[in-house]
Amino acid sequence: MKVTQDACAFGALVNRDIDPYSILDIGTGTGLLALMMAQKFENSLIDAIEINNEAYLQAVENVKNSEWNDRIKLIKTRVQDYAHSVKDSYQMVVANPPFFSQSLKSLNSNRREAFHDDSLSMEELAEAVQLVLADNGVFWLMMPPNEMDKSVDLNARKGLYLKEVIHVSHNMNKKEHMRFCSFSKHDLNRVIEDRVLIYRNLDNKWTESFNQLMEPYYL
Repeated sequence: MKVTQDACAFGALVNRDIDPYSILDIGTGTGLLALMMAQKFENSLIDAIEINNEAYLQAVENVKNSEWNDRIKLIKTRVQDYAHSVKDSYQMVVANPPFFSQSLKSLNSNRREAFHDDSLSMEELAEAVQLVLADNGVFWLMMPPNEMDKSVDLNARKGLYLKEVIHVSHNMNKKEHMRFCSFSKHDLNRVIEDRVLIYRNLDNKWTESFNQLMEPYYL
């Protein structure tokens, strides 16, 4: 399963406003976000959920070969089930979920699980996060704009309120293609932060802001 530029940027942008000791990565895929969280938050313990067997096995290998393998636990299960069985809450939840709910379904089961909401709907995701997120926790979500608009409304109905919005574009002439948002359980006197991330200048070189964002993760 391919690691995307958007997923890398998403992991890098998850903020340092809190120093979470417990993080849940929903749909970890090959473990990218879990590994980035472990690098960024040095005192955190990360639980990473993945339902697809091929991705799970790759994540196991990636985590095993990393310097953070003592702080990341991989769990092969559905988050819908996990949310009802876990006893502890998480200070941070991150999710890069299946989001192309209306697009043509792929015949490949791995890609279908990765990119469609057959196995995890927006409502199920919101309900799971509401159950596992600590009262003072933050939920970070990555989705295309149209899907995120729906998710923001749905999350609010489930008691998860928008805190921050980051609009992502390939360059200044391109429309926003992805959106990163954070949510909390508190709606009192909230101020929504609104930012923009652009990957490339018009000369096709990386923008200075994107280079600075990704520099800690370059090998």
